Amino acid sequence: KTKQTREEINNKMTENWAYCITEFMKSFILNEPIQYVQSTEGVSDEIVELNKFMSYENKAFKDTDLIEDIVLTGRGFRYVAPDAPLDEDEAPFETENIEPENCEVVYYSGIGHKQLFAFVETKMVKEVMEKLTDLEEEHSVWKEYSEYIVYTKNKAYRYTTENGNVEFVSEEGIYPAGHRIIEYYFNKSRLSLIEVAKPILDKINQLESLDMDDMEQFVN
Repeated sequence: KTKQTREEINNKMTENWAYCITEFMKSFILNEPIQYVQSTEGVSDEIVELNKFMSYENKAFKDTDLIEDIVLTGRGFRYVAPDAPLDEDEAPFETENIEPENCEVVYYSGIGHKQLFAFVETKMVKEVMEKLTDLEEEHSVWKEYSEYIVYTKNKAYRYTTENGNVEFVSEEGIYPAGHRIIEYYFNKSRLSLIEVAKPILDKINQLESLDMDDMEQFVN
């Protein structure tokens, strides 16, 4: 806020309601770890084993992080893949959350809106030698670029912008059918709860700041 009079008294308070909303939603939705159950009566050994696998993969902690991403950014992404034969542990698969700013999922625009592919961006840096003019000596600088892994339903491809343009690098191999990256969201518009509430949160902060100004001016 801009103070028009008595500019030396200009308190700027912030009530961290964004943190409060995020922590409330995490505890409200995930008060207890998610457990898979059978829709029919009885409990099969397969369901029990699946819950054990999820526990081995620390899914409860990852679910909490996923909800935080959705509340703050409107979307959350999870990578799911079978373990390689040599990497197999207690669970025959692995799950990892992906930072929302580094991932995107593309859908078909027709009926069904099925997922077409997803990609993950990784920021990279490399040291190169360059000179600004012909008279200068070459010196090393750090150049930033991105690498992308694109996942279709049964293949993965690697691309890079190392040379300034997006270039194909290699095919990463064929894996069992099924998309590796899943997108989660609260609403069709992918609006985060913080984004929806931001105007009133800003007004709360402004009101608290003005109250502090009034108190300080009164005391003075």
